[in-house]
Amino acid sequence: MTSPVTTIKADTSILEAAAMLARSGLSALPVLDDDGAVVGITTEADLARDQLCVTRQRARAGRERIPTTVGEVMSRTPLIAPPGYDLAELVSLMLVAGTSVVPVVDNCRLVGIISMREVLRIVGSGHSDPRSVPAPSDSSAVVHAEYQGLAMA
Repeated sequence: MTSPVTTIKADTSILEAAAMLARSGLSALPVLDDDGAVVGITTEADLARDQLCVTRQRARAGRERIPTTVGEVMSRTPLIAPPGYDLAELVSLMLVAGTSVVPVVDNCRLVGIISMREVLRIVGSGHSDPRSVPAPSDSSAVVHAEYQGLAMA
């Protein structure tokens, strides 16, 4: 699990969010509301999807509007897991949901994220047999206004 978590707001520009992802090496960012609640997640694909040249040409022709904020492109119902959730089951849920990053929430606090990349590191290490999402160990976690439980996207 990665902690502390880099997060953004829905009104963050796509260009700013893309720059944050590029600088950080992350593949997704949880999106928080003003109260700190996870309201979505945005991925590299979300941010790149409507920024391509073909889409811009259609927009100039008046056929499409190009999204400009994270809130317009984010996934609004991300899969969320509590610490201690069975890792094998979480990976199965991630595969079904088609997601590679899951926010981890503990007692109404965003405490980390777990990514498929981290799962592959665990699998590739060969010396570890994790059975659950790691418990939070960092006190700088983001406060989460309402616990959303484990919800499928």
